[in-house]
Amino acid sequence: MSAVVRADLTNAKGSSASSDTDFSTIQVDRPTRKGGTSSANGLPEAPASPSGNGHSLLQNFNGLSGVDSFNVNGSTVEPPDQGLCVNGDYVLEEVNSVFALYHRNGTLASGLISMNSFFGESPSEFTSDPRCYFDPATQAWFSTILTIDPKN
Repeated sequence: MSAVVRADLTNAKGSSASSDTDFSTIQVDRPTRKGGTSSANGLPEAPASPSGNGHSLLQNFNGLSGVDSFNVNGSTVEPPDQGLCVNGDYVLEEVNSVFALYHRNGTLASGLISMNSFFGESPSEFTSDPRCYFDPATQAWFSTILTIDPKN
């Protein structure tokens, strides 16, 4: 079974949802990555583009991990199935059964949210394979996820 939900996280101009909306109630201790060089913000720097086509990395930040999924859902799944979509202001990342909304500079905008609770599934329902899309014409985020009834 899959579901499609329109999450109105932005208004017609692409601005953030009401400033009174607070999704940041979940506390997460993020692991640090070892190795590589660090930038001024302490994150590893991405290597220069090997293609030589003139494109450059605009922003680099740590995304979701299995630790985030465990902290939100009490379990984690491997390998990570990832969905990523971007609009003018935000980056929506989905990994297995958790998602987060980031500002384009990498700061967390919404906190971590369980896919099960977002899609109205019970905590025992197995969810995986998230996909997302931001439609610029409608200024809407679309998200799909696979659900498997644990009784079958």
